[in-house]
Amino acid sequence: TIDLEKKTLRYLRPGGSAAMRMPVNVVVDEQGLRYVADTVRQEVIVYDLEGRVKTLIGHNAGMKPCGLALAGEKLYITDLSNHCV
Repeated sequence: TIDLEKKTLRYLRPGGSAAMRMPVNVVVDEQGLRYVADTVRQEVIVYDLEGRVKTLIGHNAGMKPCGLALAGEKLYITDLSNHCV
């Protein structure tokens, strides 16, 4: 995460069960939650401000998330496996 105002750079590198395998896209909501599309894990990992996993989206759903977009309170995910949004 780059904070232009404070001129700082902070990496999101969680380990263990929260480790990313092939992150391809990220979006951040108004509360600072980070949504990371990971095509190898086949899910979207949601991290809180401290880098802890808050929730997993698409776990065991057979999806391959690629693109992410936030519009208000809705998260849109492009799914390469099922060719849909």
